[in-house]
Amino acid sequence: MLRFLPRRLAFPLSLLPRAVAASVTEVRLRLNAPLSLSLNGRNLFVDEHGKVCRIESALRADEDDLRATLAELTAYSMYAYDDTVRSGFIPIEGGARAGVCGEAVRTDGRVTGFRRIYSINIRIPRFLPDFARGLAEHYKAHSLCSALVLSPPAAGKTTFLRSIAYLLASGNYPQPRRVGIADERCELFLPDKMGALIDCVRDMPKAAGIELLTRSMSPEVIVCDELAESESAAVAETQNSGVCLIASAHAPDYAGAMRRPFLKRLCDNGIFELFVLLHAEEGYRYDLYIP
Repeated sequence: MLRFLPRRLAFPLSLLPRAVAASVTEVRLRLNAPLSLSLNGRNLFVDEHGKVCRIESALRADEDDLRATLAELTAYSMYAYDDTVRSGFIPIEGGARAGVCGEAVRTDGRVTGFRRIYSINIRIPRFLPDFARGLAEHYKAHSLCSALVLSPPAAGKTTFLRSIAYLLASGNYPQPRRVGIADERCELFLPDKMGALIDCVRDMPKAAGIELLTRSMSPEVIVCDELAESESAAVAETQNSGVCLIASAHAPDYAGAMRRPFLKRLCDNGIFELFVLLHAEEGYRYDLYIP
């Protein structure tokens, strides 16, 4: 991800110890504020010499840095990313994504872009094939069922979903399964690494992608990231069709999920039988929970 940053920011980051660099999941630039790194549920700061430091000594990004980074992220064709930028993200080749936020421009009440960017969050994709082996083993011992992966933001939900899609599509749990991936933001499917019996639709609204996969590809399992209330109908229809759904949602735990009305409705209707609770502060660890 360093190739997207101006040299004065990229060079100090390139000096970080390999063990630290390998654990970084996000690089966050903020206008005239400290640059931070996210890893294992913590926020780290780096000084101009590439040393981990206190917040007051951290590198800071100015407006030129943000402008240059945005140009690199969009391959100097900002207009080509208008649709995704106004939704707050830029897809990056290889399953990565950069979040953006700032001063919005609105036309007839609709956000049409950003007048000024205040923050850029470059998310670094991880492919850990065995991360979801615990869930795969549960399926092997019992049977496939719909599952909801829960955690706060940036705790490994997408990494977990990549793993379970890969394991089910290429493993023996108890046999390779047909897996459909609804990858709305182009960050879930890694075509050069995941392969096997995976069919993916990308850059399509999640509800439409779920419906297309169900109707056209006869999957045994559909995997998607970050459910929202607008996808509730598509999720319910998928379950009614006999296709298992493995999805994720933002919640600190099962009780937190039940405080989100649309998730509670889905669970009360029996859409999800199993819950995966990720623990960001403890690295790549999780528990399986059956209410």
